[in-house]
Amino acid sequence: MADRALAEDLVGEVRRHGGTLQANYLPAVRPDLRKRLGDGKLLQFVALFPDLLQVRPWHGGHLLCSCEGDPSTAQTKKAVGQAPSGATRPGPGQGQLSERAVHALRQLERELIQRLSTRLKSSETAAVDVAWLLHNGKIRRRIGAVVRFHPIPELFVQTALAKASETAEDGEDDDATPQRGVSSSCPLSDHARTYAGYLLQFLRDRHELFQLCPAHGGDRPVCIYGDACCSCRMRVSILPEGWKMLNSLADDEDLEALIQLVAQKVSQLTTACGSQKVPLVRLGRDADVKKALRGRALLSFLDADARRQAAAGHGPRLRLETSSATFLIALQPGAFKLEEAAPALPTANRNRRMAAPPSICLLGEAPGLAVLRKPPKVTTEALLEALQSHFDQQNLARQVISVSRLDRDTSGVLVAATSTEGADCLTEQFKAHSVFKRYLALCSGWVADARGQINAKLYISGFAEKYRAYVSPKGKESVTDFEVLAYLSRPCDAVGSKATPACDDLGRAVSAYAASKAADKECYTLLACYPRTGRTHQIRAHLEFRGHPLVSDANYNPRGQVRRQFAWCPRLWLHCEQMVFKDCQGAMQTFRAPVPDDLLEALSALEGLDATLLAELKS
Repeated sequence: MADRALAEDLVGEVRRHGGTLQANYLPAVRPDLRKRLGDGKLLQFVALFPDLLQVRPWHGGHLLCSCEGDPSTAQTKKAVGQAPSGATRPGPGQGQLSERAVHALRQLERELIQRLSTRLKSSETAAVDVAWLLHNGKIRRRIGAVVRFHPIPELFVQTALAKASETAEDGEDDDATPQRGVSSSCPLSDHARTYAGYLLQFLRDRHELFQLCPAHGGDRPVCIYGDACCSCRMRVSILPEGWKMLNSLADDEDLEALIQLVAQKVSQLTTACGSQKVPLVRLGRDADVKKALRGRALLSFLDADARRQAAAGHGPRLRLETSSATFLIALQPGAFKLEEAAPALPTANRNRRMAAPPSICLLGEAPGLAVLRKPPKVTTEALLEALQSHFDQQNLARQVISVSRLDRDTSGVLVAATSTEGADCLTEQFKAHSVFKRYLALCSGWVADARGQINAKLYISGFAEKYRAYVSPKGKESVTDFEVLAYLSRPCDAVGSKATPACDDLGRAVSAYAASKAADKECYTLLACYPRTGRTHQIRAHLEFRGHPLVSDANYNPRGQVRRQFAWCPRLWLHCEQMVFKDCQGAMQTFRAPVPDDLLEALSALEGLDATLLAELKS
């Protein structure tokens, strides 16, 4: 009887949350229930009372459902996105929604209005595909918040692929045989179909703001599920009430204050760059503008201000011009009464000591990308910010996007994208591991194999902004090929000896190593490393795993050893010498950076370096 009373208490708590509740939320909502359950598992306890509660899988967890209405049966009878009318709109018939659920629904409504309005104005079409909305990352995050705080069993899809296969076996339409991959707009996974159902139901419940209609008429894409209400076949447009809501979103905020802030920032940037036009992406990176926008689209506020000025019989105060890569924004002369513009301050790390911007050394440019020679003691982020300032000063509408990085003490070739097309092109190549990279590394000890491969998973651990990679089974796949260029040595303290000849095979390497130890020498190996993957600290961690840490590597060397190495090599001996990849037009691009003088000077302190190899490193 006590267990039955506890189960009924659980049912009452679930019903107070609208008939559904995530199992992992229950201990936080009702700690006393967890205490009464003791060591018993919640799901096992609920399974003892199938007439009161049901447990269903829910996005990596479990969902508790009261047995009123049998939600599992309701799901099988309804298509995706066919929940009861008003299921996603707070009302007296939907139970009491939490504040988080109401906030998530409002945020999704605002995001849809803003994204749809921007898309409709730029594409000049009457409606937008629902599939395009589902591909937007910010909208997906908003839908995820609604799914988390307002679960609706009728919209949850558990066996989407099984239903698709059953539809394919039926073969009702011979001309449109449902096959996986025929239509890229169809949501394939259960997770994607659940999100699509939520979005469709959300749009239906707000029929005064949005209008849903079939897509493309007779040219509709083939749906792999044969569902007439699938997101791949639907389009959405904004009704007049929705456009009024868009205007009210800008009016509810202090539009004039925001426009004044934007004008002040544009004035500062034009003074700093010496140009009358500023890229819109540069303005969007400003910390004050970001704080004022709070995640909303800047273009919607500029458009609202232009409409307000047009209604008053004036022209736009901020002019927008399109270029090949981005928007340019400029001030209309005499539109604002601004104080004398002060130089624009950096938007990041304001509390740190101001440092001089690093010098830019461009190795070359290609369509959609730029290649730099990174100096040591400079972070990748600081170098790319200096490159963006360099383009802005030359009035070039280019957006610098980071696609790869080098460690602070590592020098060499660094590639960055200058457009979204270039970023997508380079990102795909890095993911496919098709970018050729050649690093020069000086490690401790003599590597026995003249050529080899290190295949060990790496796990990244970070604490207090200090990262370190470890070889671990739970890490990510990491592969590094290496080739020995020279075996080198250095006298210990004041002990000197003759140069050690280069060794090509294992036997000569072992014998030379033994001779050098007898002569009190420190042994080093100059390697050419070819990382096939791009993990953090990959070369450094792999060589340390093989017992050959890099010279002057404070993270992976014993403290006493790295102190001795700092005396003749002041920084990490690692240099990205060469990189080969394709540009946006498919042409192969090869860039090479010579070894810096500080690393060459450290090599000159070692014995056994061939003159021919030294000349190649300098060229």
